[in-house]
Amino acid sequence: MKRYRVYGNISVTVETFVEMPDDKEYDEEEIFAKAYEEFQGIDNYVGNGGIDKLIGVNNEDDAIQADGEIEFTYCELDE
Repeated sequence: MKRYRVYGNISVTVETFVEMPDDKEYDEEEIFAKAYEEFQGIDNYVGNGGIDKLIGVNNEDDAIQADGEIEFTYCELDE
């Protein structure tokens, strides 16, 4: 029996909090710039290959959530 490794993609939503001084109103560009500066990224926490990966975020104010339908995009024979 042939075994195939199948890859797919799904959208994820990332949530973070930023704090801005109270001295003025901020537009989205300024708030997003602060979020890009402070967000620590998405990391793999279990394994570096195969299907046993666990992903997560580093900061307690950050969250990650899969919120879409899987779309399989590529497959290869697993030899």
